[in-house]
Parts: sequence; C-alpha cells; structure tokens
Amino acid sequence: SPFDWGEETELRRRFGGLASSIEIEHRKLAFVFSDAADAMDFWERTNPPVIALRGMLPREAYQKLRAGLLDLIRELGHAEDGGLVLESDFLSVVARKRE
Repeated sequence: SPFDWGEETELRRRFGGLASSIEIEHRKLAFVFSDAADAMDFWERTNPPVIALRGMLPREAYQKLRAGLLDLIRELGHAEDGGLVLESDFLSVVARKRE
C-alpha cells in the first residue's frame, strides 16, 4: 500500500538490508489559503482525484461532494493571520546506499 511509505517501521524494513544508514525526520507541510473556498479552488485545480470526480459526477452530485469537502477543510484547517492553514504530516527519509 502507498500508505505504508508513511510508516517509519515499514521504511526501515524496506531499506534496512540495502542502506548503510537511514535518517527519518517527521515533518509538516503547511498549505496557506485566504479561506476555505480558496483552499477548495486550489484542490479543484491541482488534485487529480478531485479533477476526475468533477468531470465524472453529475453536477448536483459533485456540488454535494464539494460542500462536504469544504466542511472537511474548515474542520481540519486552523486560522492564522486572517487566513486558513492546512497542515500535512510527512516523513523525510535519507537512505544511504551500502558500499
């Protein structure tokens, strides 16, 4: 599963026999928007699954999905300096090849 790449133990298992050293750092990526509608506009332009759904679903069904996504953005985001910030955790991994 692609989600396994976000698990530190799985990364160590996958690279363990191949790497002389593995450095893993937990980090956050922050997306900053003026508001939830601005964030939704961004995802509608850049997120392939959202783009595909917008093209595949009937207009009414997509609008219902969009409303739910806006609610989720508002729930997951937090206000900062008059804007909206969405944070995403990720692992930064440096694996050095065995010589």
